[in-house]
Amino acid sequence: MVQDPSREELRHQIEMLEQKIADQKKSSELLQNELKNEVIRRRILVEQSRDGIVVVDQHGKVDETNRQFAHMLGYPIAEMYQLHVWDWDTQWSREQLLEMLREINDAGDHFETRHRRKDGTCFDVEISTNGATFEDRKLVFCVCRDITARKQAEEALKESEERFRKLFQDAPIAIQGYLPDGTVWYWNQASTETYQYTRKEAINRNLMDLIIPPEMREQFAATMDRVAETGELQPQEERLLMRKNGSRVPVLTSQVAIKRGIRAKELFCIGMDLTELKRLQTELQQAHKMEAIGTLTGGIAHDFNNILGIILGNCELALDDVPLSHPARDCLEEIKTASLRAKGIVQQLVSYCLKTNQIRKPIRLIPVLDDTIKFIRATIPTTIDIRLYVQAADDVILSDPNLIYQIMMNLCSNALHAMEKTGGTIIINVDNIDIDPAQGEASQDMPPGAYIRLSVNDTGSGISPDTIDMIFDPYFTTKEAGKGSGMGLAVVKGIINKHDGKISVKSDPRTGTTFTILLPLVEIGPSPASDTHEKDVMLSGSETVMYVDDELPIVAMGRKILERLGYTVITSTSPLKVLKHFKENPNCCDLLITDMTMPLMTGAQLTRKLRKLNPHIPIILCTGFSEHITPEKAEALGISGLLMKPVLKDEMARVVRSRLDRNR
Repeated sequence: MVQDPSREELRHQIEMLEQKIADQKKSSELLQNELKNEVIRRRILVEQSRDGIVVVDQHGKVDETNRQFAHMLGYPIAEMYQLHVWDWDTQWSREQLLEMLREINDAGDHFETRHRRKDGTCFDVEISTNGATFEDRKLVFCVCRDITARKQAEEALKESEERFRKLFQDAPIAIQGYLPDGTVWYWNQASTETYQYTRKEAINRNLMDLIIPPEMREQFAATMDRVAETGELQPQEERLLMRKNGSRVPVLTSQVAIKRGIRAKELFCIGMDLTELKRLQTELQQAHKMEAIGTLTGGIAHDFNNILGIILGNCELALDDVPLSHPARDCLEEIKTASLRAKGIVQQLVSYCLKTNQIRKPIRLIPVLDDTIKFIRATIPTTIDIRLYVQAADDVILSDPNLIYQIMMNLCSNALHAMEKTGGTIIINVDNIDIDPAQGEASQDMPPGAYIRLSVNDTGSGISPDTIDMIFDPYFTTKEAGKGSGMGLAVVKGIINKHDGKISVKSDPRTGTTFTILLPLVEIGPSPASDTHEKDVMLSGSETVMYVDDELPIVAMGRKILERLGYTVITSTSPLKVLKHFKENPNCCDLLITDMTMPLMTGAQLTRKLRKLNPHIPIILCTGFSEHITPEKAEALGISGLLMKPVLKDEMARVVRSRLDRNR
């Protein structure tokens, strides 16, 4: 039989129960407070986050958001709860976004997209998501980070990399990137142009094998190790490196390393191809030589023209005194002919070296060739024959006989040199050619039109293929020292170019060498020969002429010529004395002939001073350089006429008479 608990026991049990309830209540309050604090902490963390945080349901509607996300989108918090994902995401459609929400689980996802603000502007975001179920609802927790600045930095870096990649790739300097063991990993376009290897051929090969000559490899390897260890830029050095075909190319090269850690991981070889620079330096040196030769030529030509003037003048005076039947007359004619040719050569040399303008006029080519060949036949050995074959109906060109003479003398001189030991034949062919691209007739890019073709062929030993491309270069010669200056063919090419023509060469050891010249024909008739100026009419006079030159033999010769023409002659070798004479008597003569280049005072200076004393007196200037006195300069100085040295008797007679008659 169970006894009822006593009152005391019952009271004790009630107290224990009450204590337990109180403990449970206290524990519940503590738990509630802790949960409340946790919610507050989490809310603070969410609100204080620099990232945007948003919770959306499975239908894409905002369930919860922090202020940062609302700020990112530009909406007030209250409006955020009315939005769906597709209201701000621009990357996907509504259907795609709903599908993505359904697929997100507690493992979450991570991706980039673009969000649209309330004002319509967009920005890049990085999204981290997690899915969870709460009160039978699927919610997706999203952390959104604005990556606009990062994207801009990435884009700027990408643009910078692309800019530097293009800079390196398109730079006119050859750049090769290689590892410390020499393996090439970078090869730009300039490297291909310099060394002839394509990028595909060069990558993963050793730089030593590609461009470093065997005799340089040990030194280059030591330099490469030093660069890898120190990372220091090596001084530039000019080297002859190898091309793909084994030839050498001059390169100004250096090495640099990008050092990471103790030892460099990447090295670069930087080189500038000096081929074009070397060529330009050579041309500049040649230009300096030509300038020096031009200066020297000017001085020599002045003296030589004076000498030729004395020879020609006295020769013509002697011809006047020697009967036609006298044996010496033929010798005097030869002296005159040779002197005239020497005059033409001097003029052409001055024209070539000093870049003067050669006066050209319509002439017939065939008679000039006939005269030139007659002279050549008289000078070549009997073991060499010269033949001329003419098949040209038209032969009028714009030129000067002296130019044609110089062309033929240089070409025939080369032919004689090629056959001097074996003998042979020089064959000269002349024919016409019409260049018409429409009919398939074209030659060396010459303009369409009618041309005369002149070829000079010899049966000599030919020209070596190694040198044939250089034969027109100034100073290039294959002759022995003292037998050739290397200027002949350079002069020929210069003359042909001034004629708007073309010269080409073909050579074979079995058949010899052929030079072919194309010269444009002109339709106007040839000018009268220069030696037909009223030969049978004496252009004489009785006026007083003053002749001034610092060379006494020239003064004496000028006096004789003018006196034979009937003039009264006053001579002087000093322009200062002439000036004094005019000051005492401004009308002392009817015409003045003065040299251009004289000590103390030039002919131009003398002219200016005399014009102040006698403005009306005709003044004729003698000079060997037509470029010094142009028609405009002559008119400005008050010069009535020009005589080019060496002066021929009939030319002096014609100019003096015409100026005196004009002054009347």
